[in-house]
Amino acid sequence: TPLYDAVCQATQRIDTLKANHDTNNEKRLYGIVLLSDGQDTSSNNSVNQMFNCLPSGESVEGTKLFTIAFGEDADADLMLRIANRTNGKTFTGDPATIESIYNAISAEQ
Repeated sequence: TPLYDAVCQATQRIDTLKANHDTNNEKRLYGIVLLSDGQDTSSNNSVNQMFNCLPSGESVEGTKLFTIAFGEDADADLMLRIANRTNGKTFTGDPATIESIYNAISAEQ
């Protein structure tokens, strides 16, 4: 799983969308939902490089990452650090709770 690379790619995509929206004077809220059931096993980016890709959570208008540690093998500590860095929230989920988690995330924005 290239978790770190996926986070950087998603963040870059949101940055591009945000720039386009800003050009057109469109105000929007931005968020990324990151669901992981394990560890990063194949990224080109290191964990530190991934954190450098993340926006800072200082701005209300900044991109927030909502993380879901899915299952026992997920790195819940890393997911918490990612969410905290972006002023997002973290959740721990399984098949029985995933729907309520997504509902909670949609209520945040």
